[in-house]
Amino acid sequence: DLIVLKRHIYVPNIFRPENDGPNNFFTVYADESLEVVPWLAVFDRWGELIFEKENLSPNDEENGWDGQFRERPVNPGVFVWVAKLKFKDGLALTISGDVTVVR
Repeated sequence: DLIVLKRHIYVPNIFRPENDGPNNFFTVYADESLEVVPWLAVFDRWGELIFEKENLSPNDEENGWDGQFRERPVNPGVFVWVAKLKFKDGLALTISGDVTVVR
């Protein structure tokens, strides 16, 4: 028997890291089916790695990307992200997309 489980994953496509309310951090949001984010990385438009985190808990905003690189705010723009996901049932996925930083 094949059992298909729905997986509810949300990764924002825009955020405003001004530390003044909601949407201050970029991370992976999910329901309880996601166990861990083994790797989350963000790259600038030239492909330079500007943020990397391992073993991130889903929905853990404050350990996500704060919109900084080398302790300085990045300029507004579009950034590419890649995330490896590990689900409680053993499934592993790699997903990617882009996120826009607005200030």
